[in-house]
Amino acid sequence: MIEVNLLPPQNILSQKEKQLRRYLLVMVFGGGAVMVLALFLIFSGHGFFTVRAGILSRQRADLETKVKNETEIVRVLQAVNDKLTGVKIIRDGQTDFAAMLTRLTEIENLGAKVRGVSFGSGDVVEFSVSVPTQAVLKTAFDNLTQKTAHQYFSDIIISGLQENDDRSLSFSVTAKYHE
Repeated sequence: MIEVNLLPPQNILSQKEKQLRRYLLVMVFGGGAVMVLALFLIFSGHGFFTVRAGILSRQRADLETKVKNETEIVRVLQAVNDKLTGVKIIRDGQTDFAAMLTRLTEIENLGAKVRGVSFGSGDVVEFSVSVPTQAVLKTAFDNLTQKTAHQYFSDIIISGLQENDDRSLSFSVTAKYHE
C-alpha cells in the first residue's frame, strides 16, 4: 500500500518537534517525580531510623541499668551463700557434746565416777576418774583401752594415778572424741 502525505513538510517537522517536546517534558517531569519520591523515601527512612535508633539507645541504657542492678543483687546473694556455706561447715564440724557426755557416763556405769570434764580444741576432752577399789580401776582401764572405747575416743592418754584421802584411786584421761 502506498502512503500519500498531503501535509507540507514543515507541518510534519513541527509535529515531530511537538512530539519530541512532549516526550522530553514527560521524561523531565517523570524523572523529577521519581527523584522527589526517592528523596522523600530517603529522608523519611532516615527520620524513621533516627527515631528507632534513639528508642533502641534508651532501651539499651535501661537494660544496662537493670543488668548493673541484677549484678549487684547476684553479688550480694553470692556473699550470703558463701556465709551460709561457712555456717554449715562450722555447724557440721561441731562436736556433739551431749553424745560425748553420754559416752562418759558409760564409764560411770562400771562404778567409776567421772569428774571435772573439760573440752579442749580439736574435739579433745579431758576428765578425771575416781574409782573406789583396784578392781573397779582395772575395769575402768580395760573399758578405756578396749576397742569399744576406740569407737568414740582415740589418742587416749591415762596419767596421774593417785590414792585419795578416802582410799579411793583417781587418774586423769585425755582423749580425742569422734563419732
